[in-house]
Amino acid sequence: MFKRIVVPLDGSPLAEKALPYAIEVARRFQADILLIQNVDTVFPSVPAPAAKGNQPHTRLELLLREAHEQDRRLLSAAGEYMSSKVKDVEASGVKASYQLFAHSPFHSMMEFCQKEGADLIVMTTHGRSGIKRALLGSTTDKTIRESRIPVLVIRPLNGS
Repeated sequence: MFKRIVVPLDGSPLAEKALPYAIEVARRFQADILLIQNVDTVFPSVPAPAAKGNQPHTRLELLLREAHEQDRRLLSAAGEYMSSKVKDVEASGVKASYQLFAHSPFHSMMEFCQKEGADLIVMTTHGRSGIKRALLGSTTDKTIRESRIPVLVIRPLNGS
């Protein structure tokens, strides 16, 4: 029934609470787990400015280089984190891989699910309600409403 399970992570302990559930489903159905993470970069698809020698010539060039360096560090840290989560999942006997995105979490996840033929999403909710949810939005809520595949939502207990 389930062969490819997507689990979005954001680096938080709360998001990781979805992993034991995803692992259990994957074991029962001999499925693979595909971990995904959205990384908030400054320049999701803009190349670094071309070097004109060793030193930037303008303040803008300097700022652009610094922003690209920050993006490189963010993506590197996210890759290390996701690699460690893949190892954790594989230690439980389930095949896993990961993908990083640098733009809209919901749209990236939906495109990835379609491209990879995912048939289940397992994710947590932050448990926000009311005005907080309205102001901050909810990727989980949008996923529940708009996903074309089943979504297993893990709700935090007592705000944990």
